[in-house]
Amino acid sequence: TSVSSGQHGAKYTISLFLEHQWEDDKWGLTKLTIIKEIETPFEPVELAITNNSNLSARLMNVTVGRFLPDVELVSLTIEGATVAVPEAIQHGYLTYKIRYANGSKAYVIQVPFDAPSIKEEYVKEDMKAYTLNVTVTFITHPSNESFAVPVITVSTVKDTVLPSARGFCDGRNLHLIITRGNIDQNWVPFISDWHLTPEAAQKYNYSLRDNGTHLAVSVPFLSSLLNYEGFHTSGIKASLRLTLKDGITLAKRRDFSISCRFSPSELIQCLPNGTVVITAVKFVGISDLDTNQLVLRDRQCKPSLVTEKTATFKFNVNTCGTSRKFNSTTMTYENAVLYFRPGNDTPVYQLKFVCSYAIKQTVDVRYESKRNPPPSVKPGLGSLSLSLKLFKDKSYSDPYQESEYPVLKYLREALYFEVELLQPEDARLELNLDDCWATKSQSQDSLPQWPILINGCENSEDSYRTVFHEVNYSLRVKFPQHLKRFEVRMFTFVQGTTLLQE
Repeated sequence: TSVSSGQHGAKYTISLFLEHQWEDDKWGLTKLTIIKEIETPFEPVELAITNNSNLSARLMNVTVGRFLPDVELVSLTIEGATVAVPEAIQHGYLTYKIRYANGSKAYVIQVPFDAPSIKEEYVKEDMKAYTLNVTVTFITHPSNESFAVPVITVSTVKDTVLPSARGFCDGRNLHLIITRGNIDQNWVPFISDWHLTPEAAQKYNYSLRDNGTHLAVSVPFLSSLLNYEGFHTSGIKASLRLTLKDGITLAKRRDFSISCRFSPSELIQCLPNGTVVITAVKFVGISDLDTNQLVLRDRQCKPSLVTEKTATFKFNVNTCGTSRKFNSTTMTYENAVLYFRPGNDTPVYQLKFVCSYAIKQTVDVRYESKRNPPPSVKPGLGSLSLSLKLFKDKSYSDPYQESEYPVLKYLREALYFEVELLQPEDARLELNLDDCWATKSQSQDSLPQWPILINGCENSEDSYRTVFHEVNYSLRVKFPQHLKRFEVRMFTFVQGTTLLQE
């Protein structure tokens, strides 16, 4: 056996003996002896690697070689660590040699499918691939040259248990419970492009529980994670589609879905004081519908809460273009949520709704008077540390850094602000915003000014009113009462038709 640049091969060597003799009158018998070693050039020899795995015994069985007798296996490199042959058994690797009649030999490597170094990969349906990736090193005698042989073999076994799911609905939620299989330990759940995490569950008001054997997801009927279709008086069809993806490649592995019908009454609340709360949902098939542009009959009445799939309006029955009908027993108020494409006065979306109130009704109300002691306020001195940050989107996860200013924004583009009480960290304190205003220059006292918040409320004279965003507990937010978040539409200062610049 010969080794050249780390490659296994062979050379053939002979010792040639040549004797030449002659006889003459002067010298008699003369002999000339020549001994010369002749060696062939190095010739690479391809080694056979044979996979004889025992699938029923779940045992990798790989044969390497044949080798000439002067070759010996000395070590294995397993997951980057090199171990001598006697130590390999501690990693689950058993090696032995096979001798053939002509003196050659081969080496056999055996390792269980369940060994830590064996890579498992889901292939398709109920098939799983087990990959052995090990490098074996040999030396030759007596030259003591070494060479390495990478051994990579794959065995495909039909032993996969895929995850399964069951779903159900109650009055207000869709529930999906997934039973884990034996291949999805590294699969992660997605709804559309949303990665379902405990932090996202708290933020978007859905429930996510994973105990290792079962994954349970519960999503409210009104959620941006759902798709809506089939609006009938009998109900609204809401669908939840969950995808399990590979945690590394994000390739789709398994899809599950559940659809339920909910009563249209879930969309509306007719409160006794004449306040109506109505939620409109975006249906599949109207891809260009912007929920932020939904309006009531009076187009000045815009939603107070908007998500990607829903828009919620809260108004009094005597406003927003509401019509009124009555008979001897009931008073009925009617309005509609509408969506108009730009430049078109015919709505492409219309959700009519009514609230009926009894004209005569007797209600028993129990009232108990309870005197509470007046709150005591103790004046004191101290310092408060606050911050005002501008974030890149309404997830409030990525603020603009100092190096990114000035920030370029276009008219009517949303600006997401966060005010935080940094010190002191006292759970008894609550941050309340009083006034907030914009100026044309960096000086807070310069003119002109435009109020964004007045006495803690949005400016009623603003064409695009400030929207407050709820703050929930998260890894970053320890005290939600110490933060206030609000959204403002980008605007500029003008005088007549002239743009005012700094």
